Amino acid sequence: MDSGYPLLSRDTFLALARIHAPGILLTYTYGNVLSRIITRVSNRWRRDKYEYAHAMDNLGGGEVATQNLFYVRKPLEHYLNDHTRVKLWYPTDADGDARAGILCMIADELNAPWYRRAYDGVGLVGQWLGNTFGVGHKVNVPGIHYCSERTARHYWWYLDGLRAQASPADIDRHCTHSDFWRCVGVYDPRAAHE
Repeated sequence: MDSGYPLLSRDTFLALARIHAPGILLTYTYGNVLSRIITRVSNRWRRDKYEYAHAMDNLGGGEVATQNLFYVRKPLEHYLNDHTRVKLWYPTDADGDARAGILCMIADELNAPWYRRAYDGVGLVGQWLGNTFGVGHKVNVPGIHYCSERTARHYWWYLDGLRAQASPADIDRHCTHSDFWRCVGVYDPRAAHE
C-alpha cells in the first residue's frame, strides 16, 4: 500500500507534520468495518491504491482539525497508533499568506456553533448513491459537511478540478496526480519504517 512514498516512523511523521502545515491528512483504520466500507464506496466497490477512509486538516504543532460527530481540534498523536495508516499531503507553492488564509478558514469553522460543525451523514448517503448508481453525489444537508468535503473546501484553490463532494480516495487520487501537492510520507503501523 502506498508504495513510492516515504514510510515514516511515528516520531518522524509527527515532527514533519509539525512543520508541513497546513496540509491534508488521510487515514485508514485497519480492522475497522466503517473504514473498509468507506474505502470500497469511495473506490466504486473496487480495491484501489487510494484506500483512505477519513480526511482531516493538519494544523501544525501536533494538532489536527477533524470532522467526527462534530468538527473539532485533536492531537495528531491520537491517530498515530497501532491500527491507523496516516498520509500527509501539503500544497507545494502555498506562501505565508495562503497558509494563513487556510488556517483562518479552519479556525472560523472550528469556532462555529455546534450545529454548523455537525457531521453530514446524509452526505455519505450521497457518496454511496453516486459511487454505486452513478447519480446522487449532491445529496447532502446544506451548510454542514462530512470529513473529506469539509477538508477539500479549505484547499479549493489547490484542488482545482476535484468534484465538490469528494471522498478521501478522491482527494488522494487528485493529489497524487497534481503538481501542486507533495506527500510528506506515510505512517503505517504494519510496515517497516525508515
